[in-house]
Parts: sequence; structure tokens; C-alpha cells
Amino acid sequence: MSLPNLHPAVVHLPLGLLPAAMLFDLLALLRPTWTWLERGAALLLVLAALGAAGAVVAGEQAQEGLGPQSQEIGRLLHEHEELGKKSLMALGTLALARLLMSWRDRDRPRLTAIFLRFLLLTATGGTLFLMGMAADRGGDLVYRHGVAVERPAPGGAEGAP
Repeated sequence: MSLPNLHPAVVHLPLGLLPAAMLFDLLALLRPTWTWLERGAALLLVLAALGAAGAVVAGEQAQEGLGPQSQEIGRLLHEHEELGKKSLMALGTLALARLLMSWRDRDRPRLTAIFLRFLLLTATGGTLFLMGMAADRGGDLVYRHGVAVERPAPGGAEGAP
């Protein structure tokens, strides 16, 4: 199997959806009568939170299959895991807050609570930064240390015409 664990596939879902949600939110602030943008941002945040939950679960399963690691790799794994869990908590909180706000404003033709929306947009930016730190640690594990990277067997079918 070319994908030994699901973590690398699932982790990109929240990393792609969160900036899209931020863009929708920003556009909704610029166009407060386009309430579909705000509802779209809320949906993207919910999907990003679900993706982050899947990434954390898949990451824990992937870590179980690693076996013993050096002290430096163990430290990086721990940082990556902690940042991932904090990102999940922040993203889940944001998604819940946005769902409640969308539900409250469901019948209004114009966005309300603009200051609160700016605060949530700022919190979304902070969450994106936190996720970026987690991604940086994960990238360090893979690209610098080769963690969970399977190398082709010498003389295998990889180089065959």
C-alpha cells in the first residue's frame, strides 16, 4: 500500500478549509447583505473542525505504529501532537461559535454583531497560525527526519521500465 497511514491525507482538509472560511468571512464583512458568505464560512469551519478531528485520530494511530524513536524525534512528535490537539480545540470552539451566530441570524437579511465577527475572524487567524506551527513540526518530522516515510526496496519495481 502506498499510503501507510491516513494522517497525511486527512490533515490537508482543515489546512485548506480554514483559509477558505477566513476568505468567506472577510468577504461577508465587506458585503454584509450577502449572508450566504457568512453561512458558507460557518459550514467551512465545521468541515475543517471535523477534518482536524480526523487528522488528530489518524495521527495518533500513525504514531502507535512508529516504534521507538530518538529523543529529538520524540520531542518533535510530542510538540506536533500538542499543537494539533490545541488547533482542534480552537477550531472546534470557532466552529461552534460560528454555528450559533449563523443560527441566531438565520432570518436576518444583513449581518449583525460586526465587532464580534471581527473578533472571530482574528481568532480564526490565530487558529490558522497555530495549525501552521503544527504543520511545520509535522513537516520537520517527515522531510528532515524521514518519520513514517517508506523507502523503496533496492532493486525493486520502482526503477523498472
